[in-house]
This record gives sequence, C-alpha cells and structure tokens, in this order.
Amino acid sequence: MTRKCFVVYYVDLETFFDMRLGELGLNTKEIADFKEFWVVKLRAKNKPFYFITFLSKKFIDRLAPLNIDPKPDTIIRVMMDWKGLTEYKSVPAQELETSERKGFTVVEWGGMLK
Repeated sequence: MTRKCFVVYYVDLETFFDMRLGELGLNTKEIADFKEFWVVKLRAKNKPFYFITFLSKKFIDRLAPLNIDPKPDTIIRVMMDWKGLTEYKSVPAQELETSERKGFTVVEWGGMLK
C-alpha cells in the first residue's frame, strides 16, 4: 500500500506550506516561522520534488506525550516527515485533520531532520 502524502515541486514549497499548514490550524506567524526554518532545509537537498507527510496528532501524542499545566483548551501539534525525490511520483493525497482554536491554545511544530 502506498503511503498517503503530498508530492510537492521544489518551486511550490512555500505555497504548499501556506495552504496545508493553515488547514492544520497554524496562523500566519506560525506558518511564516515554519517556512523560514523548513523551506531552507528542504531546498538545501536540491531535489526537484519532495514527498511530504504530516504525522497524525494521535501518533505524535504517543511518540512524545505532552503535559501542560494549566491544561490548554486547544493543542495543535504539527510534525512533518519528508524525503527529496529525483522524479515525480503519483500518490494518494493525505487527508489532514483541521484543528480549531478555542481559548488557551498551545502550538508545536517540527519535522524530521535529515
């Protein structure tokens, strides 16, 4: 079975992150911070395409439990896994879980360094 993800062109990385990170619940500032860190890292691999997937909140919570006191009303956790590709690959698109912000919100974003 093929893993659900996104295959993104090198030149489309910033637009892709604007759209998808917004779907995941990040605001404009958080998206800009994510892109400032990650777009440079991905482009440094100098690949024409990137296989990008976002881990589910359930998986992240199992991998790295989070304890915050006082307990937030909303927790948004975004963890990206990726791989540079030399050629385009057609894959089923990942369906993202949208997080709605309510009250005291904690946001954590990151990815796999390679």
